[in-house]
Amino acid sequence: MTKFELEIRYPQHLNASDAEQLGIMTADDVLSQFDAVPWRRLQMQQLRMEGSSTSLTITGQQPRQSMRLTMNAYTDSDQLEFRMESDIEIVTSKKDMFGLLNRKIKDYVAFKKLNQDQAREYLKNFVDGQVELLTQKYQQNK
Repeated sequence: MTKFELEIRYPQHLNASDAEQLGIMTADDVLSQFDAVPWRRLQMQQLRMEGSSTSLTITGQQPRQSMRLTMNAYTDSDQLEFRMESDIEIVTSKKDMFGLLNRKIKDYVAFKKLNQDQAREYLKNFVDGQVELLTQKYQQNK
């Protein structure tokens, strides 16, 4: 069973090094921690403390990949909104020079404007080792 390191950065953590290290966890523990976070309350705190952010960073031990879910407190709707960033590498081809040349471009799987259910689904994909599914979703959204 794959284990994960979990780190949560709350609005009061002004420096990245201040994040709370929750230790080594199983996939189910990571999902439980995500569900236990009081996102609405943290959103209000984040709005009061301008320049702060709330994020959850998960790092797999084998393979050593990570993803970060960051809450956007300044959303236009009343729904929670998240941004997902990862170090999951993806290489795509891009045509240049009127379609005559193909260039390989290295990119990383990332998503913006995720609602809470989507963020949890992508987190579940990550901890379940379904990285290919995340890369497919990324390519479809690009």
